Amino acid sequence: MKLQKVLAVVFSLVMVTGAAALPASAAKVNVYSTHLETLANDVVAENGDVVPAGTTALTVSLSGNTGFSDGTFTLTIGEGYEVMTDENGEPLFEKGSLMQDFHVAVAATETNACVAYASADKVNSDGELVTLYLTGNGSEEFKVSELKKPEVSPSYVVYSLVGDANGDGYIGADDAATIYSANSAHGALHYQTQVEHYKDDGGKEFHTYFPLAFHPVNVNCWNEDGWEKILEETGIDIRVINQKDGDEILNYIAHSGAGGSYTGLVGQLGKAEF
Repeated sequence: MKLQKVLAVVFSLVMVTGAAALPASAAKVNVYSTHLETLANDVVAENGDVVPAGTTALTVSLSGNTGFSDGTFTLTIGEGYEVMTDENGEPLFEKGSLMQDFHVAVAATETNACVAYASADKVNSDGELVTLYLTGNGSEEFKVSELKKPEVSPSYVVYSLVGDANGDGYIGADDAATIYSANSAHGALHYQTQVEHYKDDGGKEFHTYFPLAFHPVNVNCWNEDGWEKILEETGIDIRVINQKDGDEILNYIAHSGAGGSYTGLVGQLGKAEF
C-alpha cells in the first residue's frame, strides 16, 4: 500500500511555571517542578544500564494532579547540560513513583527532551514523574511545557492516520492509553474485532473497539505481501493491536516533541483498503 507522508502532529504548548501557592478555594491545576541532585550511589536506569555515582539527576515532579492516564511534556535543558544516553543514543531515565504502571518513552536533542506516557489506569496522586540523567555542568534553569492536542476536527474515513487509535484525527498519548486499556480488558485484538456491549435497554450491540480506518503500526500490516504471506505460512494473522503499537505511538510523540527525527510508520497517512 502506498503511504503518503503527513506533517508531524501539531501540539499547542501550555507553559507551566514553578510551584506557586494557590488559593484554598482554587481548583486543582497541574504544577510541574524540577529538582537537581548528585547521585550518591550508582543507580540502574530503565534499560538496565548503570548510571554511576556522581552523575547529575534531574527529576520532574507533579503536584495539584487533576488525574491522568496519559500525557506528554517537553523539558528545555539548561545551558551547559546534555541528557545522558546509552550506546544507541537513547536517553537514560528512570520512572518516578507516579509512572510505575505506565509505558514511558523519552527522546532528547541537545536542548530539549520530550516525555510521553500512557497507561490503562488513571492516577490521581502527586509525586515524581521521571528522572533524567545529565552530563556537563551549567544553568539550572529548566522549563517544563505540557503538550496538549489541538481541538478535535472532523476526521476522515477514506484515509487512516497510523497511530490514531481513538479516531479524532490526531495522534497523542491518549491513543496509546486507548490501546493499553483495550489490551488490559480484552488482550491483543485484531483490528476489526467486534466487542460486545450492553445498551441502556439491556439489549446487546457490537462494534469495533478501534475506528474502522485504524490499523496496526506493524509495517507488514500495510503490505499485502507481508501479512498475507505470514498468514499463509504460519496461520497467524499479524493484524492485531497490542502493546507494541501503544509503545510505538509514545516513541513517535517523544521524538516529535523533542524536535528529533522519527522513521517509523506512526504519523503517516495511508488509504484504508483492508
